[in-house]
Amino acid sequence: MTRRRRSGLVALGLALSICAACGIPRDSAPRPIPRELPLGETKTPEPASAEAFGPRVYFLRDDPETGASQTIPVSRSVDSTPEAVLSALFDGRTDVETEDGLRTSIPTGTELLGARIVAQRTLQVDVSEQIFDAESEAQIEAVAQIVYTATALQDVERVRLLVEGEPRDWLVGDGSLVSGTLTRFMYPGFAGSTRPVFPPVPSPSSTPAT
Repeated sequence: MTRRRRSGLVALGLALSICAACGIPRDSAPRPIPRELPLGETKTPEPASAEAFGPRVYFLRDDPETGASQTIPVSRSVDSTPEAVLSALFDGRTDVETEDGLRTSIPTGTELLGARIVAQRTLQVDVSEQIFDAESEAQIEAVAQIVYTATALQDVERVRLLVEGEPRDWLVGDGSLVSGTLTRFMYPGFAGSTRPVFPPVPSPSSTPAT
């Protein structure tokens, strides 16, 4: 064995001895290494989703100064589909919302028969004939609730409201009858507070009230 080769083997043995002394573990198989953040760096939390509190349904409250009816949005823990959201509207208020002064003009027993997109940004909503139990001003309020709730859905700007599958004329905010599609602009006086929508306070007694 040459002197140069002996020197190389001695150097290799010395290096292995130093590694063993440092306590570096020797694994029999590869293992994942957890990623650690650099010193002083903190992980930024993911931003809350725009739908974190669920989709909105609209009830009514009388303005304390003018007495005029205003639509008030409240959140619901349902899917953001037209059927789920409008069904939640027709289910009515919770006890907590009733105690908070919210009301609805959608008559008891009114059922959602269907809701589907039929044209660009137009949602067709079919309801049962109990909707006609609301007359005059109450009917304007009830339809405003449906229109505001439907147009709060993504990509919906207009509502075609049917009764038992048939198109009808509807009273709008100025008291006139309108056929065809309905928009929020036809019910301008019902625009309520622009405050952010917060989730309802959980309560064991928060059962739907009509």
